[in-house]
Amino acid sequence: MLGFSISKEELKVFLEELEELLQGFELQILNLEKQVTPEGVQELFRIAHTIKGSAASIGYDSIAKLTHTVESVLDSVRQGKLQVNREMIELFFSSLDLLRQFKDGIASGKYANPDISGLHHSLESLVKKGGEKKEPALKGTSKGQFSKSADSSLLAPGENLYEVVIRFAADCELPSVRAFQAHLELEKLGEVLQSFPTLEELKAGAGEFSEFLVSLKSRKDSDSILRSLKSVSELSEAKVVKMAHPEQKEGDSLHGPDLKQELKTARTIRVNVDVFENLMNLVGEIVIDKTRLISLGTELASRGEGGVYGEEILETTQHLDKMTSELQEQIMKARLVPIDLIFKKFPRMVRDLSARSGKTIEFEMFGEDTQLDRAIVEEMIDPLIHLLRNAVDHGIEPPEIRQNRGKPAFGRIKLSAYQEENHVVIQLQDDGGGIDVEKVKHRAVEKGIITKEESKSMSYQEALYLIFLPGFSTAEKVTDLSGRGVGMDIVKANLQKIGGTLDIKTEVGIGTTFTVKIPLTLAIVQALMVLHHHTVFAIPLGVVREIVKLQEDKIQTLGGKQVFVLRGEVLPLTWIGEFYDEPFPEHKGVYNIVVVSYGESLVGVLVDEFLNKQEVVIKTMGSLIGDVSGVAGATILGDGTVALIFDVQSFLNLVSRSRRFSQAA
Repeated sequence: MLGFSISKEELKVFLEELEELLQGFELQILNLEKQVTPEGVQELFRIAHTIKGSAASIGYDSIAKLTHTVESVLDSVRQGKLQVNREMIELFFSSLDLLRQFKDGIASGKYANPDISGLHHSLESLVKKGGEKKEPALKGTSKGQFSKSADSSLLAPGENLYEVVIRFAADCELPSVRAFQAHLELEKLGEVLQSFPTLEELKAGAGEFSEFLVSLKSRKDSDSILRSLKSVSELSEAKVVKMAHPEQKEGDSLHGPDLKQELKTARTIRVNVDVFENLMNLVGEIVIDKTRLISLGTELASRGEGGVYGEEILETTQHLDKMTSELQEQIMKARLVPIDLIFKKFPRMVRDLSARSGKTIEFEMFGEDTQLDRAIVEEMIDPLIHLLRNAVDHGIEPPEIRQNRGKPAFGRIKLSAYQEENHVVIQLQDDGGGIDVEKVKHRAVEKGIITKEESKSMSYQEALYLIFLPGFSTAEKVTDLSGRGVGMDIVKANLQKIGGTLDIKTEVGIGTTFTVKIPLTLAIVQALMVLHHHTVFAIPLGVVREIVKLQEDKIQTLGGKQVFVLRGEVLPLTWIGEFYDEPFPEHKGVYNIVVVSYGESLVGVLVDEFLNKQEVVIKTMGSLIGDVSGVAGATILGDGTVALIFDVQSFLNLVSRSRRFSQAA
């Protein structure tokens, strides 16, 4: 039980901040494992110190005690008494895992001060042993590397002596933490000779103070020092004064005239995700009403009815259209979050998976700042986890096999993201053994997924995409990583759910690249409106490649399947009527065809009529109707009628189950 009384809102803020700190803690441990630097150790110390202070302030004593011991280890490293080694890294990871357990317990309302004695004892033992550890240090460390020069009284040529005065914002909750951050920034620029409060007092969580004073020896000029301090949050003012020097006049100083404004951090607030969901629903309703008003205004104007009122209605609806679009854009921006929210979970995961599989893997990430709708980011967690597990377990070969193939003993996996028009592309590349398609087909026959005859008639791509079928696995035995035939089917299912596509490129012995393409948002999309048997369908423009009018004699039959030739390429043809098991429509003279993308392939979808292009708000079908293959939802049109959102991926999967006309995804 807590010895402090805090509100639910305060607890929520604490948990959110703790999660951010733990993510930073994990990242810094991973960085420290790769390369030990003074900056990395300092940042890890800062995070541990911040967690300790926040936890202690509301009575979570176990968290505070554990992070205090971690601080002690890091302080010994900074002083050169300890070297970062494998044992230390593992203890830091154990501390991180225990802190996450604490957080989860707090969030569930079942928190109690647990027993940390074992881990606490191990950390304290590490501090007591000091430099006596015989285990080799990790790269980048050396004894005494963080110790400072004892003689700091003389200024070398080109050096200046500064007095730095820092004042904190009135609402700054942890001035000691901000002062410690400022101290770290100043240490990057030169040598801190003195400070008030002192560094030791800051580490101990110095009490209330409104100013932080530092004496700094540096070769940098005043502007550089001020710019460096801008990175520290919650400062209201900073002043750098150059002290007397034999070659300079006393009293030189610099006070940035707009420094107070420049140092202001961006004004942000934490908002529950449900608020954004409700806002988007309301905007969606406004968009529907806007479309209806524009339709009515246009109709009145075309009839010449309404007189001056009709013109005013049309003008007002046009202004409403502009304002609604701007409102919608701002709400969409508020919903967008960096994909780093999930990316940063993966370095630790890959590290642990590679250790369990006996492999050494160099894992790189790019494009972490790429933004995506929060709802889609959450749906991407499972697919990316399974793709990464697959890359570690199936993709990267064991070290001895790699060396026999003339490869480095360590494997490489690269995860990257970038925006492409209204979509985000995520690529996962590995330099492993690639996918042997013949082995995939053989395994599928063994498991009864396909027949031997079907395997012979399959194209390369059809066989490759068998790995996404439920129950399929090429693993020879079941392990805690894979072999049960679940995982890759989840990838396909989740991607279909959000309108995503997946392409695979692989070469045996060289490696594999998975390319995922997903829409920026699922809430409001641009769509091509088409008609079939008096029902309007909206096909998202993200999958539409072009529309084609084709003479009847250009439709051919190949292996019992309708196809047509587009610029020398033979494309399979289907029709929306296959929803209702309708036969292929014959004797139409001219066929209207929408060419859509299906993975990396193109497929023609025959429709009765092309209507127009417009923005549509996607509404779910509701629990009574449930999931319908080929339908992603519905929308309300300007005339009040309902149109179905055509889900190309699930529709073509539905068709492919009864006839193989294209590549499976």
